[in-house]
Amino acid sequence: MIFTSRLRQLLGRRSVLLALALTLAAAVGSAFLPLARVPGYESALLATLFLVYLGGTLGLAAARLDAENARAGRSWQVGSARSTLAAFGAALVVGALTLGAWIGAAFAGAALGSTCSPTLGLGWYLVLPLPTLALAAATGLLLGYLVPRGWMGGLLYALVVLGSLALSLLPLWRGPQVFFYDHFFGHVPGPIYDDFVRIGPQLLAFRGLTLAWTVAALGGAMLLRRRIHVGIDGSAFPALALSVVALLAVHWGHAHRHRLGYEQSTAAIEEALGGRREGERCVLVHPREARAAEVERLHLQCERRMEELGRFFGVDPGRAHVFLHRSAAEKSRLVGAARTQFAKPWLGQVHVDRRGFPHPVLDHELAHVVTARVGRAPFGVAATVRGLVPLPGLIEGAAVAADWPGGQLSVHEEARAMRDLGLAADLTKILHAAGFWSQPAARAYTYAGSFIRWLIETRGPESFARAYRNGDFAAAYGMPLADLVAAWETFLDRLHVPPEARALAEARLRAPSIFGQVCARELAALRDEANRARAEGDPLRAAEIFGRILALAPHDANALWAQASALAAADDVDTVWRLAEQSENAAPSIRGRLWVLAGDVLADVDRERALLAYERAAAHPLAEADARGLLLRREAAADPTLAAAALPYLREGAMVDLFAVREVLAERPDWGAGWYLVGRRLHLEDRHAAASSALDRALAAGLPPQLEREARTLRALSRAWEGDAAGCIELDALADEGTEGRRIEAAKLASLCRAALER
Repeated sequence: MIFTSRLRQLLGRRSVLLALALTLAAAVGSAFLPLARVPGYESALLATLFLVYLGGTLGLAAARLDAENARAGRSWQVGSARSTLAAFGAALVVGALTLGAWIGAAFAGAALGSTCSPTLGLGWYLVLPLPTLALAAATGLLLGYLVPRGWMGGLLYALVVLGSLALSLLPLWRGPQVFFYDHFFGHVPGPIYDDFVRIGPQLLAFRGLTLAWTVAALGGAMLLRRRIHVGIDGSAFPALALSVVALLAVHWGHAHRHRLGYEQSTAAIEEALGGRREGERCVLVHPREARAAEVERLHLQCERRMEELGRFFGVDPGRAHVFLHRSAAEKSRLVGAARTQFAKPWLGQVHVDRRGFPHPVLDHELAHVVTARVGRAPFGVAATVRGLVPLPGLIEGAAVAADWPGGQLSVHEEARAMRDLGLAADLTKILHAAGFWSQPAARAYTYAGSFIRWLIETRGPESFARAYRNGDFAAAYGMPLADLVAAWETFLDRLHVPPEARALAEARLRAPSIFGQVCARELAALRDEANRARAEGDPLRAAEIFGRILALAPHDANALWAQASALAAADDVDTVWRLAEQSENAAPSIRGRLWVLAGDVLADVDRERALLAYERAAAHPLAEADARGLLLRREAAADPTLAAAALPYLREGAMVDLFAVREVLAERPDWGAGWYLVGRRLHLEDRHAAASSALDRALAAGLPPQLEREARTLRALSRAWEGDAAGCIELDALADEGTEGRRIEAAKLASLCRAALER
């Protein structure tokens, strides 16, 4: 009776009706946001933000109604504890029904307006908005009893919420983590580019503490309710004990926050990794078990690149604090970014996981550290509104321009390919605060990076440093940004990009933005499930899951290739061949890789058909690594002896299969490709003297041009690690040969080679 009466009275309050209307309107509006229109993380997070407001409003209103009833003598026979719980229950039910309506809207959107699963993301509502609703209602109730009249209760509630937010943001500001936990606002797992998010033990532990705070607030509310009780009340001890026990649980959780994983510190990360290498420009924190050679090379890369980045931007580069995590999974657990490497410029920190040498992303992240010397406080980046609104297009474009990666195409050539393919966006929008996110990352990074590189090379670093601070190009260069962009695009239009190279770039550049994918989180979860199935030795299950991905995203060529790869592991020859034949709509490079896979599956059972598959693969443009692998396969498949020795190794990469290659070389020492395979493997295992010898023999026997350049590069690096200056001379020569992208790549390696000899 008391509960239904409170519920009816609560729904008659104007403040409650306004909060309900705003929350329900937001639920309807979320249907127009691609990631939030289906049940899942984004929808639950958005609901959490509105329930902070709704829950607090309900709690405050319930407390004031209870106080009014008590003073009017309408609840004299009800004790404080029971009355408080009835008020809390009424607020919780109204909030839960509103949340149910929100979930229903998202469920209907998924079921009727998309092919996404309407149930996959329902768990997020249990761990994000529901605990927030309980805490917000309990906090509102406590403050409503404390200040039963006027606007003071609402102000106090706003201060509590903002105080909680400030305390939650503090570790994000001063520590290494990029994840965010807050008892009111829930959880942000890290960079948006990490499309796979899941409910982990850290979040469950933290939300357990949220419920402890809720219990403490309820106990406090019961004690405050006694001030307005009319008649005889029971003992205050149960309410006091409830609050004390809950606060002790909160204290224990805070004391063990690093172990529970919802907050981290630099010291905790350093302890978890265990190794440290210091230099003039870099402190490298690495896994304690890492090989000395791996540590030395990554530290060498860091030291050298910091010097070069300082010269590029015309500043003292400062000192970088680089954390090398054991794996993407460890990095996700410790700092909150699995697939994304990241920097915190204002702390001088960089967090990466192991990706070989030279590390392909380290230079980019170090550039963020160096640009902090010209960026704006408090974050050390390009920003407006007193440095509080970052300009991501300018930030990431500067890092791409400084890193300037090589490859089959240079960044300038990829930008030209974007123009040829009709994928180029308005750069002036990309360089503004919101426009960057409207484009897929690959396009935004490439286009902005090419423009900024051109700016610095043609107009110097000083003017760019002024423009970088707040994005005011007109003040820095004395001309509008649009005029600068027009001059740069004229430069791009003079470049020539071969059609086959443009086709390779197209597959990467056409990938959609995460904001344009309705089922992005579901697809990421399915990819993770498929990869785990493959790792656990169940390729058929992996292939079935990749098929579900293709049903949701028919144009996902990478999923098509992954499905074919899983079927190949299961020796399903016919299906792999059929997938290759039916891949006309996939990118040319994916079609080529599918035919390579078909040839690999057939190599042991039908060498003639395998050769046919390899010939079909050769008709498509391939990335250089894939092209080298195909060349080796075609040579081996044409000779039964070579096929028996080399094809298993090329397919599986197992050391035991390399023994067969060595046996053939004992009989046929003029087999250059065989010596190349041996030399490459020895180089990767840091057996550099033996690698140089094997690669010498490969080059002496003669190699096709695609293999010759790679063999010369590997031999040069092996010589450099052995202290031989001839390696640097060879890399300098390679820096004068080939395409622009390959020259850039060789020049960067030559610089590292010279740095190694200087040590």
